[in-house]
Amino acid sequence: MRQIERASICRVLRQLLLVDGNVNDEHFGLLLSLYSKYSIQKDDEVYSMGMTLASALNALGGMADVVREQLSEDVRHIGHLLSPCPPETSILLFSCGHYLSSDPSLTFRMISVPKGDAELQDYTLLYIEDQLDEDINANIRSNLRSIQTEAFLMGWQFVYIPTFTEYFRQYGDSHLLELVSVIHPDISEAHCHQVVERLQSLTTERFCRDYIQHVFAEYAMPEGAAFLLKVPDTYANGQSLANYLVFDVWDDALSTIRQMIRVYTHLTPSLLPAMFYRQTEWQPFHCWVINRLVQCRGVRSRVVVDIHRGDILLPDIGATVQGLYRREKALYLLFLIEAGRGGINLSRPRGGTSENAYLRRMKQLQMHYSVIYEKFGGERGSAPDLSNPEILMPMVSLLKRKILAFDALLLNATDYIIRRNAYGLYEVGVSRDICFVTTDTPGVYAHIDSFTV
Repeated sequence: MRQIERASICRVLRQLLLVDGNVNDEHFGLLLSLYSKYSIQKDDEVYSMGMTLASALNALGGMADVVREQLSEDVRHIGHLLSPCPPETSILLFSCGHYLSSDPSLTFRMISVPKGDAELQDYTLLYIEDQLDEDINANIRSNLRSIQTEAFLMGWQFVYIPTFTEYFRQYGDSHLLELVSVIHPDISEAHCHQVVERLQSLTTERFCRDYIQHVFAEYAMPEGAAFLLKVPDTYANGQSLANYLVFDVWDDALSTIRQMIRVYTHLTPSLLPAMFYRQTEWQPFHCWVINRLVQCRGVRSRVVVDIHRGDILLPDIGATVQGLYRREKALYLLFLIEAGRGGINLSRPRGGTSENAYLRRMKQLQMHYSVIYEKFGGERGSAPDLSNPEILMPMVSLLKRKILAFDALLLNATDYIIRRNAYGLYEVGVSRDICFVTTDTPGVYAHIDSFTV
């Protein structure tokens, strides 16, 4: 075996048998015998201390079949030895069993990320999606009580954002303002109104993008629909890590959760009574949502480039970006358009075919900019030269200053400025689904991707 595999086995076995740092002679003796069985040495133990639970589990899945089968038997033996046990142990046994098995009936993975200030409560089961899936949402609504019951029997709190949005709408503006004010008496009345407005307009897609994206850190948000289950934190290198299980939901949410339970009880049959082990009261999720919205000061506003009025608008905070000339406004629209093509490479290579390609690209970019500049009322032939950094960069800087003036009102204001992305390309990083531009009819807006130069 490779060291990463030995270290992964060590990481998981320690988590199971030395839970909470308590040393039981029987458990300790079993741990040492398993170390010997899998040839785990001191340097493997040291290596394992820096591994997250997610990285250890992923490594288990890549081991040779014979090793996975042996370890699977040992994990099941540990499960019987520990039964009955707390839910955090049963979740780990469940995860180990899944990563070690070849059962394709349920697709899930664990992620481990640095613990933040706004983590979900343990055993919260949250439905997430990157865009609205009408069929799955209809399935959840028609089976909501059954899904909640199935989750409750496992000791999980199922959370479906649309039900909370409906609850906040029914609560009434005045009562909801009082609720937010009582929970957070330190915020202004205007901030209270802002929080109430967002509470009553939440969708799952928007909630995930604005308030759950931080959960995944360097991981990508799952494509499509999924269940996100918060499981207990662990430590690596002295750092507290939040752990989540992500279960893909294909067509039927109720069938997915029942399959989760079936696999859970199949892999850890002796742990079924552990569902009722935990007697902790859940924090009402609506309080968590309110706290999260209060902490995330600012609004994820749409961007509207109104060519007819010559304005860049942020309508959801009632603002117009002031102090810009037509050259900056035209430039901003250009970068919004080019962001859909991956961004703009402004780095000029030296010599050869690469420089020729760069010059052709800049010539085409200048042509597009000149057309947009003309739409803002300028003369096409007098549009500023974008190939000259002494002209271009001051325009970019002015846009940055004027947009960041709304930092206190915008959610992640830096997403709205022109900046270099991870690939060295310049773009406006705000999500394209909230970027709009005027059509030929004044006052009528269309999605940015519909604009052609």
